[in-house]
Amino acid sequence: MKYEWRKREKNLYIPKQEPELVSIPEQNFFLIKGKGNPNEQKIIIWKKRHYNIEKYIFQILGKLNLQN
Repeated sequence: MKYEWRKREKNLYIPKQEPELVSIPEQNFFLIKGKGNPNEQKIIIWKKRHYNIEKYIFQILGKLNLQN
């Protein structure tokens, strides 16, 4: 299930005419920690795996209807 952040969180992402303070809710995310050149082959492989794992988790959450 696609999360359409521009529609759901307009107050955070769509620019306003005047500056304003916003409260950002707690968010979950995945992180890849490491050192080195992000264009190295081993890093590219890890990024692809990360993307596949993230996609799978969000599909499961969508089926269970647990997404925000």
